[in-house]
Amino acid sequence: MFDFLFTWIPDDDSIHSASVAKYFKDAGYSVSLCKLHKSVKTHKNLIMPTFCDLDILENAEKILEWFGAVACDIDVQQGTSDGYVSTFEAPDPAAISTHFSHVRWQGLITPHCISVLIDKLRLLVKAGGLPWAGITVHGFADSPISWARNEHGYQTAGENFYTYIIFPDDSYLLFMAVGSQDVCP
Repeated sequence: MFDFLFTWIPDDDSIHSASVAKYFKDAGYSVSLCKLHKSVKTHKNLIMPTFCDLDILENAEKILEWFGAVACDIDVQQGTSDGYVSTFEAPDPAAISTHFSHVRWQGLITPHCISVLIDKLRLLVKAGGLPWAGITVHGFADSPISWARNEHGYQTAGENFYTYIIFPDDSYLLFMAVGSQDVCP
């Protein structure tokens, strides 16, 4: 006996996506619905990169590190590193944001949902609502399928994430972590 995570997006708007649960339950399988978990953290006076004056290629590693530090709730303020616990430095140039939100969803999220979210963020940034927006997507470390519908090379580390940063001029920055056993998309 083993468990499956399953999701389905019907082609017809009149069909509810939860009807797949009824189908499997009627076929004699034990079914439980998995809910997404959402958390929101608001930061005040957060040092964040200003991409307009930043040499992105030269600072790519620091930019990705900054995203990871914010996601892990590590103090990203300049000058707070004691040199032992953390040597983190925010990308330079940077600005202080008076209001910054970090939203985290956990659960089985479809590529379609991610695509819709990216489109909404792109429109918000383009309309001037945000100077930029970023999204980081982590796959399941032990997922059988990873990039471009290829088998996932879980044997060593299971790296499987990307960070997508959207700018007002419709340009973007994409970071991908692909395991050594995976096929790069």
